[in-house]
Amino acid sequence: MKKGDDGKYHYTGHPNWGTQHPLAPYFAGKVLVLMNGGSFSTTCEFLSTLHHHHRATFIGEETGGGYYGNTSGMSFPLVPPNSKIVLPIQLTGYCMAIEGSEHGSRGIQPDIPVEYSIADILAGKDKEMEVALGRLARRAGDAPSTRGPPSAPAK
Repeated sequence: MKKGDDGKYHYTGHPNWGTQHPLAPYFAGKVLVLMNGGSFSTTCEFLSTLHHHHRATFIGEETGGGYYGNTSGMSFPLVPPNSKIVLPIQLTGYCMAIEGSEHGSRGIQPDIPVEYSIADILAGKDKEMEVALGRLARRAGDAPSTRGPPSAPAK
């Protein structure tokens, strides 16, 4: 770690940093990502990399975490004297080695937005999964199965 010209301290090396190349065999097919506002932190680091490299179709809602990184890691507990509520103040900012998104100051945006009504939520619907399964069924030329898993053979 060293102090930068901006007055902040920067990690300057880590064994996992640098360009990562997939080893054979690797999956080169179509990827569907299901996401929503509950997607944040490490999840968004992964999703922003997928998005930056155009490796997936994103289904759902804007993520809760940022496209270019997040503030997390070590924290300092701040405890106001009257409320005694512990407020964790994150001390580390993580910045992804990606750039070029018009949504950089926000979360990862879906390619296929999904919205929920109150009725959908009360019914326990998983609309992201419904959209993904519908896309997969259209690709395969079949309607999605409404049957459960196959039964065990009778003995």
